[in-house]
Amino acid sequence: MALQPGTKADPNGNPHALSARLGRAVGFATLAGMALATLAGVVLLPARAQLADAQYQRDCLAAMNADARAVIAARQRLIDALPTDSVLAMRLARSQLEMLPAGEIVVVDPQRPAAEPLVSIDPTPRPDPPDGWLYRSGLKFQNPAFRRGSLLLAGGAMLTAMLLFAAPSFVRKR
Repeated sequence: MALQPGTKADPNGNPHALSARLGRAVGFATLAGMALATLAGVVLLPARAQLADAQYQRDCLAAMNADARAVIAARQRLIDALPTDSVLAMRLARSQLEMLPAGEIVVVDPQRPAAEPLVSIDPTPRPDPPDGWLYRSGLKFQNPAFRRGSLLLAGGAMLTAMLLFAAPSFVRKR
């Protein structure tokens, strides 16, 4: 069997064989890596965006619950102070039950704003809505047309990587 230059049997026949193999490997890794990254984005980013939305809603509900607990505690303090504070009892009777002491005349001013609530609290701060490039990308990938196009792009990039950077032994010689 005669040795042919550039084959595995004669590695010294082509001094650029190592750089050609390295170039094929780097080119394939680059194109295939981009295709796999796009595929991972199609699969993972919509779920990450939904998770961020769920966490935001959970935190908003927790803030609303904290506000409701604060109102309950303030109203309980008001109820506890009611039997001992006659001024508070009279204010409550006037504002909530529209009851007046006997013999008192009340003039209602239509320009006067409505009575303020007896109980007020400082609202719990609400969380910021989710943001960031990963979240926005996840929202884009939830669009079926964008998702389909990205899958086609990933498949085309992978096919291109396989065809362009195939080893010379796999390419037919004519």
